[in-house]
Amino acid sequence: MAAAVRQVYLDIETTGLKPEEGHRIVELGAVAYLDEERGGEPREYRQLVNPQRDVPEEARKIHGIGAEDLKGQPTFAKVADDFLAFVKGAKVYAHNAAFDVGFIDSELRRLDREPLAATVAEVVDTYAMARRQNPGGANSLDALARRAGINVEERRKLHGALTDARLLAEVHDFLTQKQDDLSLEQGIEQDVDMAQAASIRRVTLPPSPAAAARNREFLQALRQASGVKPILLDEED
Repeated sequence: MAAAVRQVYLDIETTGLKPEEGHRIVELGAVAYLDEERGGEPREYRQLVNPQRDVPEEARKIHGIGAEDLKGQPTFAKVADDFLAFVKGAKVYAHNAAFDVGFIDSELRRLDREPLAATVAEVVDTYAMARRQNPGGANSLDALARRAGINVEERRKLHGALTDARLLAEVHDFLTQKQDDLSLEQGIEQDVDMAQAASIRRVTLPPSPAAAARNREFLQALRQASGVKPILLDEED
């Protein structure tokens, strides 16, 4: 029997949008379940991280974490081992995973460490899942939560990493159910299409007038060449 793969729902908060512009992680949040059955109480991980730089006001307005909150907090270098141990071997879910993984990998490169993919079993982008199910629609975490009927009042106050990780676990349940429903609908449609195709194959259509005329001309030429009168299948008795 294959070993159960832990599921981890991950979110981060940062000083800005692009690590290549010097922005850093200020908070890590994750919720872990033993396996896909999601049995038992989840384990949670939350850690504020000193980014060793300022926190722009526009970023603070989103997550509520300012420079004063990060004084005395450990740097990423200090918490890297604990964080990687929490996600090791897990199937990691993140909403817009390229953003989260990009920042984490940037921090790991600063430490000459391997990228996150070397530690986890797999990374799944729930935003990509949502776009496949709802192309062209609103697929932010808040929008998906509203469609799923999940209360997001706590999140509207501040986008904390652990709060978002908890919400992502609920949203993933919604997306998985929608995917199952979509697969079922597609299976039913495929069965109907196959039945219709089989029905069409059983219908024998009469030849067109032009085809019937060509058939008569061919048979007339054959009669003249052989002296034998062939049987015309479309002639009346």
